Amino acid sequence: MNELTVKLLDTGTALPPVQWNKEEVEAWLEEQVGRYRGRAYNPEDMKDAKKDRAAVNKIEKDLAAAQKEVQDRYNAPVVAFLADMKRMRSIAKGISGDIDVQIKRAEEAERDQRREQLEEIFRENVGDELAELLSFERILDYKWLNKSVPLSTARRFMLARLESVRAGMDDLRSMCGDDFPDVQRAYLRSLNLNEAISEYRRIQEVRQAQARAEAARKAAQEAATAAPIIQQPTEEQRQAKEDGRKLADASRCITPGGQLDMAEIREQVEAAAPTFTRTLTVTYTAEQGKALVKFLKASGITFNLS
Repeated sequence: MNELTVKLLDTGTALPPVQWNKEEVEAWLEEQVGRYRGRAYNPEDMKDAKKDRAAVNKIEKDLAAAQKEVQDRYNAPVVAFLADMKRMRSIAKGISGDIDVQIKRAEEAERDQRREQLEEIFRENVGDELAELLSFERILDYKWLNKSVPLSTARRFMLARLESVRAGMDDLRSMCGDDFPDVQRAYLRSLNLNEAISEYRRIQEVRQAQARAEAARKAAQEAATAAPIIQQPTEEQRQAKEDGRKLADASRCITPGGQLDMAEIREQVEAAAPTFTRTLTVTYTAEQGKALVKFLKASGITFNLS
C-alpha cells in the first residue's frame, strides 16, 4: 500500500512569515493616537470627546481593514487547498461507504445464518414440555450471533440455559404442589428461580392469612352463638359498620373500567327510598282507569284493585 505524501511545491516548507512595514505602521499609529492618550474631558467638553472617540475608532477600523486584506491574501491558497482536499476525501469516503455496505450486508447474512443454526439447536433440544412454554427468543443471547463467539460455544451456552430452565421447573414442581401452575407462570415471566420461589412464599402467606381470618370469623360466630347475653355493639362499631356498608355500596357503583354504573346507582336509590302504604278511593271512567293502571305500573307502584 502506497503512502500518501503531500508536498508544497513552491518552498517545500511552511508558508513564509508575513513581511510588512511594521515599524512604519507603529510610528503612524503613535502619531495618530498619541495626541489623545491621557486626555481628560470636562462635562462641557463631551462634544469634543465624542469627536475624538470617532477619530480613534476610525484608526482602529483602518487597521482592521489592513489586517483583513493581508489575511485574505494569505488565506486564499489555503482555502483553495482545503477545497481540493475536501473533494478528494469525499471520493475516498464514498468508495469506503460502498465497501462498508457490502461488509455489513455480509455480516448480517452471517448473523442470520448463525441465528438459523441456533434456532435449529433450540428445536432439537428444547423438549416437548418446554416447547409449549418457552420461545427461542427467551433463550437467545444476541452476543451468540457475533462471529467472535464460536458456534460451539454458543451451542454450549444455549444447552446450559435450557437445562437450567428445566432444572428450575423440576425444583418448583416438587416444592410447590398444587401451587405449581401459578408459580410456573411467574417463573416463565422472568426465568429467575429466586423470584419464582418468592412468588410461592407470597401465595402461601396469602393463603395462611385467609385461613387465619376465616378461623377468627368462625370463632367469633361460635362465641356469639354460645353467649347467653347479647352484647350490643359500641357506637364506634356501629358507625364503622355503617361506613363500611356505604363504602361497599359505593364500590358497587364503579365499573371495572373506573366509570359510574348508572343502572346500579338507580337501583340503590330506589331500594333506599322509603315506602308508604295508603288507601286511596278514586272515581274514574273506563279510559281513565286504563290510563291510571298504566301510570302506576310504569312508576313501579304496587297496587291492589278490589
